[in-house]
Amino acid sequence: MLITTLLVWMVSSKDGWYSGLEAAKSPIARVDLKLKRPEGKPELGVRVTYPKTPVKAPVLVWSHGMYGSQNGNLPLVEVWAKAGYVVIQPTHGDSATLMSPEARRELLRNPNTNNTGSWNERPLDIRLVLDQFSEIEAKVPELKGRLDAQRIGMGGHSFGAWTTQVVAGCKLGGGLGTSLSDPRPLAFVALSGQGPSPLMPAEGFAELKRPVLWATGDLDTSPRGETPAWRKQAYELAAPGDKFLVWIKDATHGFGGINGRDFGLLTRAGVTNDKNEEHVKIIQSTTLAFWDAYVKADPAARKYLTEKQIEKIAGVTLSLK
Repeated sequence: MLITTLLVWMVSSKDGWYSGLEAAKSPIARVDLKLKRPEGKPELGVRVTYPKTPVKAPVLVWSHGMYGSQNGNLPLVEVWAKAGYVVIQPTHGDSATLMSPEARRELLRNPNTNNTGSWNERPLDIRLVLDQFSEIEAKVPELKGRLDAQRIGMGGHSFGAWTTQVVAGCKLGGGLGTSLSDPRPLAFVALSGQGPSPLMPAEGFAELKRPVLWATGDLDTSPRGETPAWRKQAYELAAPGDKFLVWIKDATHGFGGINGRDFGLLTRAGVTNDKNEEHVKIIQSTTLAFWDAYVKADPAARKYLTEKQIEKIAGVTLSLK
């Protein structure tokens, strides 16, 4: 059996794709829940996507981008769940799904509006999810006793990547001099993350000491002047050790469609409306390998990353330190 598994891994990784991607075939289910917040605050909506196989499973908490929701990133979430992960997606306070009809109409008229008011609540949403595993298990009988609190990963895209960096340990500036990190996740994925800013100063990135995988590309810009080179600085400034940067030639902010159907309201030509199936598969392949390497502690997955096998795909560069 061991020889057969090894041969499958060797053959399926020759083309550059992570073998676990092909093997991710577990039947999955999803359910939407509400989790209670303290002090009478509105409940936190979450989506839980999980493998139906009745075994204890590692958990990934995923943070959406600005205006997104628990409904997004389906092309990634489904792959991770089919590979054996329970994926929990909170809907943060900046979500367009929580806006009034008038606010939505205004957003359509001015799609580049910056809605970062929930920055200090987002990391607390992640903490709330991690605190309520028993509540989630109680509400989803199929998950009773299955959420593995010792094997947790956390990640996000865009504003969700900012949230990820904060939860991973990046200290905040702007006179705050504080940290909203959480010690429970073992590893982090930041897709289209952020470089230094007044709120997240350069020196704060040195506190990123746990494993992190970032991804960006040549066309990963924003109307606010954010550049790929600036996004790359998060990797460059982080403490060395188990840090990875996936750079994709011609990749835009949406990486070819990782948001799935969630961004119909927020289409921005050339930013979230791009379609590139290979770019999506690159993100699927590298993120799943990273989760397997640092959440499941799979040596084959770590070998895939450290040997930079994804670079067999044209236009991809994987840096590590």
